[in-house]
Amino acid sequence: MPHSPDLDPTPAQAFASTECDSFLQDSAMKADTTDMEVAETSSVYQKTGRRNVASRWIQWRPILGLLALCIAIGCIFFTLAILIASDDAPVTTWAIQPTVYLAIAAALANSALSSAYAQATPIAWWYRLSRPGGATIRAMERQWQASQSLTRAAGQSQRMTLVIATSMLVAVMIVDGPLLQRASSVVVATQSQVVTLQVTLPPEVPTGFSGYDQYYNLMQSTIAVDVGQNWLAKSPISLEVGPRCEGTCTGTVQGPGLTKKRCITRVYPITDTAFHDPNATWCSQSEDFYAYAPYNFTNPIFYVGMDTTATDNNMSDATLQPLAETTWLGVGLMELLNGTGNYTETECWWIPAILEYNISIDSEHHVTIDHTSGSTGKLASLANNTQAPNNDEPNVLHQSTLAFIALYLGSYYRTSAVADFITNGSFWSPDTYQNAVAMSNTDFPNNINPFDIAFFDPTEDIINNFDDIMFRAAVSTADWPNITRLIDPGLSVNQTSSLNQTLTRNVFRSDFRWYAAASVLELIVILFVLPLFWGYWTLDRHLDLSPFSTALALNAPLLEDADQSRGVPGVLEKLGDVRIRYGDVVDEKTIGVVDGRSGSASSASTHISVVKGVGGKQDHK
Repeated sequence: MPHSPDLDPTPAQAFASTECDSFLQDSAMKADTTDMEVAETSSVYQKTGRRNVASRWIQWRPILGLLALCIAIGCIFFTLAILIASDDAPVTTWAIQPTVYLAIAAALANSALSSAYAQATPIAWWYRLSRPGGATIRAMERQWQASQSLTRAAGQSQRMTLVIATSMLVAVMIVDGPLLQRASSVVVATQSQVVTLQVTLPPEVPTGFSGYDQYYNLMQSTIAVDVGQNWLAKSPISLEVGPRCEGTCTGTVQGPGLTKKRCITRVYPITDTAFHDPNATWCSQSEDFYAYAPYNFTNPIFYVGMDTTATDNNMSDATLQPLAETTWLGVGLMELLNGTGNYTETECWWIPAILEYNISIDSEHHVTIDHTSGSTGKLASLANNTQAPNNDEPNVLHQSTLAFIALYLGSYYRTSAVADFITNGSFWSPDTYQNAVAMSNTDFPNNINPFDIAFFDPTEDIINNFDDIMFRAAVSTADWPNITRLIDPGLSVNQTSSLNQTLTRNVFRSDFRWYAAASVLELIVILFVLPLFWGYWTLDRHLDLSPFSTALALNAPLLEDADQSRGVPGVLEKLGDVRIRYGDVVDEKTIGVVDGRSGSASSASTHISVVKGVGGKQDHK
């Protein structure tokens, strides 16, 4: 109802007018106060440097977040280093298994990414709200909900945003732990590597090993007898090496052996006529060659003889001293097919030498000589520490090196098998059953035809065993204090050999496919988290998603006395001791005339208010 100046106001109207004037004055005073606060706040901004550009760039929240991302990237490289270092590494060389390091790295990466996301979330929230045009309350609520958990992010996935997708990826980062666990496993593998071993082995059999020889009458030494018995029993050869060989080590070492110096071969044809002639003869009938043949032998079919002698003029060598010991080996073989063939005599002289042997050593230091590549090892040099007795000096004792070995092997291999003429059949019948050596070297091409017979040449087997005994002799004498005086000058019992070590053991095996899957997942999460830090330099450093930080931004009356320029720390400094409560609050305000009477009306709402009379600052309104 319009006011008429001609009418006196009623008491109610006068009271209302007075209250309105008072309300307008209060509003004006509040406006002035607000202007003063704004001015003061601007002054504080200038004093605190909030508008300083450098202070905007240097903020702990993005620094900590980006540092956490760097830690996550470092974990990717750390796990790669662990997998590379442990791949094919023996289990015994790792006190802590690689899977433990991988689990720690996965947990650290997950924590770092979660921390980085926690630092980036408030920045993304406030930056979106501060862009021109702002954002709807619904959009900001959805973004906040998505940042809280995987289930809440999934609930907002119908409208996918970067924050929602990042929240879901950070939550599923937990699977990178099992992926990395699959990247390392324990398997049984055969591995090879080159190792350097110190081998204690004289390269020659020491002078006088066999004993004393007087005009070819040998008085053998006890160590030579022991070595011969060990060879016959096939006892393992224990070679001193260091460090210990793990598994099996193969390579070459220099040791004593024989090398062929001179050979003579004679071939005697056996015709069909001679095969049926009772008076036919073959072979040289040489007393020197057949010194160990039966007294009344006629025609041989298989013969092996061995002896030790001295070098002669036919074996002269500038590097070989006169009268050096030589092993003579004579072999006679028949090769007969359907009653015709040949009988071949071969006599060779073998002299002591230093050979390169192909050997293998096991973890117990037992050595085995590999003879599969040939009858002898590779010649390194001749040995000049032996001497045979001189026929012109029958009463002189000589230190013999090889005589016992030749006699020992000779007693094992020496044989003489002959052919007997079958009168009622009018042909020569080979008799191969006189000794086991002849039997073991017999080759029947047709198995049952007596007119077909041949023999294997035992030379390679004999020389291999001769070398084996010489090798055993060197191993058995390696610890003699005077060993260097009994071998050629300049030689040493200490050898350095590079061998290939092969062993089967439990090793770690890295499967980089699982590592790639885990690393790709981590990189994807990093690439999603990183953009959330964009724009942090445009925001005040105190902005976060704390309820009081948000309340400050929304100009909550409860915090009007707080220093807004300092954010939550300003709230705590000014109002930290104020006790507040969430619940129903009745507000009474004078609203003028109600039903023709002056008075007030009450309204109830649910919000946070100050609890009065319970301690703290009770004068706050």
